[in-house]
Amino acid sequence: MKYVDEYRDPAAVQACAREIAAAATRPWTLMEVCGGQTHAIVKHGLDALLPPAVTLIHGPGCPVCVTDAALLDKAHEIAARPQVIFCTFGDMLRRAERYMRVVNRYTEFMLEDGAGQVLMPLICLGTFLIKTRDPFGASVCLWWTAESIMDVAPYINDARDMDLMLLGGVTGKETDGHDWNNILSMLGWLEYDHRLAHLAYNVGILLMLVSFAWGGWILLRHYRRLA
Repeated sequence: MKYVDEYRDPAAVQACAREIAAAATRPWTLMEVCGGQTHAIVKHGLDALLPPAVTLIHGPGCPVCVTDAALLDKAHEIAARPQVIFCTFGDMLRRAERYMRVVNRYTEFMLEDGAGQVLMPLICLGTFLIKTRDPFGASVCLWWTAESIMDVAPYINDARDMDLMLLGGVTGKETDGHDWNNILSMLGWLEYDHRLAHLAYNVGILLMLVSFAWGGWILLRHYRRLA
């Protein structure tokens, strides 16, 4: 499987271990901060392949890994109060099913990592257009938006298969899924993942062409004024 089997080649792993051993001429202490990385290292015994000069320290982990139920209960109680706007990491909203009711399902959708990747450049685009009155800056942000939409398209396409390698060194099948599996499942659109991925990619291409045309038109007008 592409991008998975390449990282699970025993010969390549042994060769990499030998290179690390040769390079570790003095003591090294390294910390991984992601729980997914720790899980992959321990599950596959990678720490046992390292030379004595290299010591791994398992770091604090992400909020999902380190936040206990008692603290989540307190957070839930605060979030349920009237007039309270509760801000947190998107993945914290999936920490346990009973905490999902603290936010509207579509609010959670916008806080997911993948959706947030597209939302951020849109916010910047609106800021350039409305607040700073900088249309060229807005055209750059439109390109950024298009690029972000094209970037998430492969993960939308992978929502059911969950074969792509994630940052933690595991696939979606080996963990609790990934963002777009959760998003499309929540919306009831999981069966349309491939169609939505192609739509997202094509929309990204279209927006990128629009951004080039918009920015080029602004630069041309500015050039004519200077001339």
